[in-house]
Amino acid sequence: MRDDILRMLQRHTRMIALLCVSAVVHVVLITYLLNEKYAASTLVLITPQQQVDFTHPMSEKELLNFPVSSVGVSTQTETSTKTYTELIKSRPVIERVVSVLGLDKSDDTADATGAQAGYGRLKKRLKGALGGTWQVLKYGRILESSAFDEAAEELSTRVAVSPTRNSYVFAIDTVWTNPQGAADIANETARAFVDLLSDISKGQAEGARQFVERRLQEREADLAEARRQLREFKEQHHSVAFKEETAESVKLITKLEGSLETVQSRLSGLLDQLTAQNPKVANLQAQRDWLKESIGRRKNDLLQLPAAEAQLATLDLNVKTAEQLYERLTREYEDARLREAKRTSDIRVVAPALVPVRPVKPIKIYYAGVALLMALMVGVASALAMEVSNTRLRDIDGVQTALGVPVLATVPDIAAFTDQGS
Repeated sequence: MRDDILRMLQRHTRMIALLCVSAVVHVVLITYLLNEKYAASTLVLITPQQQVDFTHPMSEKELLNFPVSSVGVSTQTETSTKTYTELIKSRPVIERVVSVLGLDKSDDTADATGAQAGYGRLKKRLKGALGGTWQVLKYGRILESSAFDEAAEELSTRVAVSPTRNSYVFAIDTVWTNPQGAADIANETARAFVDLLSDISKGQAEGARQFVERRLQEREADLAEARRQLREFKEQHHSVAFKEETAESVKLITKLEGSLETVQSRLSGLLDQLTAQNPKVANLQAQRDWLKESIGRRKNDLLQLPAAEAQLATLDLNVKTAEQLYERLTREYEDARLREAKRTSDIRVVAPALVPVRPVKPIKIYYAGVALLMALMVGVASALAMEVSNTRLRDIDGVQTALGVPVLATVPDIAAFTDQGS
């Protein structure tokens, strides 16, 4: 069987060889018509920063305003990289790159030769025709789109993010038809991305500052009202005073009120990132419930005092609690103002893209190798098909195999002898 296949291939060697040579030559010629593609890459570094906080110290660094511990760095980095990938391909970034570089007005075939430019125009027409046909089949009509939208859509397909595993570094990769364009697009995409994150960070800091400012104004009004009520009560009851243990109880309740405010603030921040079943959240919820119970119990004890003393203790407690909360919000407000003024970004470009020297495709040897393999497969398959479809007996072995009897003699080709004799 093996020998039969070899003999069959030998009979069609010329056809297989011609097919391989033709395929390789034509594919190599086509690669000269294709536009060369150049790749550029911008290296970006994520920098987890230690946030400045006047209210309470934090031992964890933050990445995009999320805490990062030494245990979860890999998971957090991978999650952030996925987030960055979506942001880089978002409409604001893509539109800025297209607008700044004028990609909707540039022509990819401007630097191409005559044959390449003609092939590019033909390719564009075919692409437009196929796209129109698909739109008719899908929507029942052709949807008009501007050059800007088409450029933005094409750019989003040519920009990619390549993360470096277990690190804070990733690359913004771009493939374009000319080397300078590839470098410009990669660098401008990185700049637009960093500016977008800076704007987001600024907006968040400004919103946090405004929120704390509103709370501070409310607490300032509460403090003024509490002081007024206490002052009026003292003016009305000159001889009223509470005992030393009552004063200590008021101080303790004031401290517990401050601790409750701190726990509630931390709990609100964690609930934005974690679920209620998380151990950290459950621990803070238990602390909050204990503080509320303790404060309520001690306030009930104050109600058992004589009426004037109980009222004085309550008013004094309101003043001290309001003062403590006002001081805490003042520190938070200064913290928010500092963050807003600082406007640091936890992502920056560390290695801008350089203009590439060599194209990444088409690599002619790759195309030629693929064409050669495909031609060999087609040639062998064609030879097998020709042998199966042709039932003639061509040699002695074929006759013996088909008839099952030995060949005793053969008749020479008389025409061949006649030609030799003449």
